[in-house]
Amino acid sequence: MKRQNMLKLFKQYTEGWKEWNKAMILGCLDTNFIITEFNGKCFSGIEQIRRWLSDWEKEGNRVSQWDIKNEYYDLDSKVAVFEWEFSCMIGSDKHHFKGSSIVKYHKNLIKEVREYQMEAECYYPYG
Repeated sequence: MKRQNMLKLFKQYTEGWKEWNKAMILGCLDTNFIITEFNGKCFSGIEQIRRWLSDWEKEGNRVSQWDIKNEYYDLDSKVAVFEWEFSCMIGSDKHHFKGSSIVKYHKNLIKEVREYQMEAECYYPYG
C-alpha cells in the first residue's frame, strides 16, 4: 500500500467526522475494523461502529477540528502514525487536545485505529 493511499484513507476518516458524513467514515473502514479510543473505549466491527455513530449523533456531539500535523509510515507493515490536533463538543462541553493515532491497513481499508491523547497546551516545569 502506498503512503498516499494511507493518508487519503485517514483523511477521509477525519474529514467524515468533521463533516458528520457517516458514509464517508464507514466507507474507509474494513468490516472487521477495531478502534481503541484514548479513554479506553473499544469498538469492534462495523455494526458497533454504526451504533457508536448513531449514539454520538443522538447526543448532539460534533467534531469541529481534526487537523493532521505530522505523519509517519511503515509501508512494509501497512502501518501509519498520525499526530493531530482535535476539538469537539460533547453535549455542552468543549474539548480540545492534541493526540496521535496508530493506524493499521488491510486491503486498501483501515483495519484498526489506536488513539492517544495529550494536553493541547505544553508547559515547561523547569523554565
